[in-house]
Amino acid sequence: MAAAWGQVHEAARSFWGWWSSELAGLVPARLAALAYPLPRLWLRVDDADFRRVALRGGRVVERGSYSTEPRPLAAAPVPAVLLVPPEWALQKILSLPAEAEPHLARLLAFEIERQTPFTAAQVYFTWSVVGRDALNRRLDLRLAAVPRARLDAAIGRAAERGVKITVAAVDGGDPLTIARRNM
Repeated sequence: MAAAWGQVHEAARSFWGWWSSELAGLVPARLAALAYPLPRLWLRVDDADFRRVALRGGRVVERGSYSTEPRPLAAAPVPAVLLVPPEWALQKILSLPAEAEPHLARLLAFEIERQTPFTAAQVYFTWSVVGRDALNRRLDLRLAAVPRARLDAAIGRAAERGVKITVAAVDGGDPLTIARRNM
């Protein structure tokens, strides 16, 4: 009985995740920002430095260097979005059956090992739907995978400066979709 309830619970949770992500795509960006507010601090990272950026009219605009001085540990960490350079990420377009959509997180964890030189444990990954073919019942996704070691090092450098990275995303994508799926 408990096993059957577990299966029903997992199916309902999977359906709810799929359904809410479908509905989220219909919500205007300004309204979605009220429901799922992003941190006010946005940083762009490279191998040596952090640059402060801002959203203006749906575009990311550079605002200057972010302090490289470590902050005192007593100060409360500042939540932030971290944009990593596209060259840090392996990005690939995948075509999958539309029926796979409710299970994309689990399916893509498996596909990482087939489609990239990494195991799922070696990367942070995210995806976005870039196309739907209703006639052939296919779903086209952009998969982005960033090596954990590289992203963890950047997150550690940010923490030394009193910044807590709460969302990481590949720079150059649509910044308003970052809140829906996080690396």
